[in-house]
Amino acid sequence: MFAGDARCAAVIQQAQVPGVEVVWVLETGGLDHLARSGAQLSAEEVRRRHRAVTPAMPATIVYTSGTTGRAKGCVLSHGNLIAAVRAITGAPGIGERVLTPGSSVLLFLPLSHILARVVALCVIHAGRRTGYLADLDRLPAALAAFRPTILLAVPRVFEKLAATARDQAEAGGHQRLFAGHHRRPGVFDAAA
Repeated sequence: MFAGDARCAAVIQQAQVPGVEVVWVLETGGLDHLARSGAQLSAEEVRRRHRAVTPAMPATIVYTSGTTGRAKGCVLSHGNLIAAVRAITGAPGIGERVLTPGSSVLLFLPLSHILARVVALCVIHAGRRTGYLADLDRLPAALAAFRPTILLAVPRVFEKLAATARDQAEAGGHQRLFAGHHRRPGVFDAAA
């Protein structure tokens, strides 16, 4: 099982979930430890473990935000995720215009967000380059370095980017230039 940090790992340990043998804590190098332990497996053992996973087996639990009450968990199976990946990657235009041979995606939505996870699975399934940024404050530098062709975000992220651009324009004495672009339909205007 994967846990984001030590607090989440403690909750998992306290819950004593049957069948959980190992908890990898992402914050403290859990993925590196997983990779090292997997490097010692033979190809036959990897195939055997893959075959042991069925579509009905739980793959992940997604939680609601809790805005209307206590957060609720929804178990998604491997079959659920496979169906989502097949539906998205098989949609008209995705292979020809989005997941092209040179495409790459930079994800910065939290991986607790199912949209980010499904998009990551689609990109990986298509064999394209995937990057993940945990700190949104580093987005401008990451965009310049990674140069993604796909950028996934929710409206709030675009609002924050627009506010940052506006603040920078004002600090540089260019508020009129930014204000003129901001009023153009379709530019930082979700309603347009």
